[in-house]
Amino acid sequence: MKISTIYFPNEDEYEKIKELAYKERKTVSEIARESLEEYYKKHGDGNPVYTLDQFKDPNFIACPAFYRPREAWLSYMAHATPEELENIKRQIIMLDKTLGRYL
Repeated sequence: MKISTIYFPNEDEYEKIKELAYKERKTVSEIARESLEEYYKKHGDGNPVYTLDQFKDPNFIACPAFYRPREAWLSYMAHATPEELENIKRQIIMLDKTLGRYL
């Protein structure tokens, strides 16, 4: 177990969160812990191959891992540029054609 603190730069936000926590009969700490657990469930399987430095490179291309759930791909494509979508399409076509050789 590790003890951490959470910094709220806006005191009004913190007070509103405290009020919501009270209504739910929870502590702010419990809400923070639940939020962090949810965040981990959603992002914990991220690709450790990528480093933060790679995202600074303008030529770096990152997309969801091949076997990620459909929802991850839908979210990615909803925010992708038309150029990125075309690149995905080309890659899928190439994979489909190549896969035919092995089936």
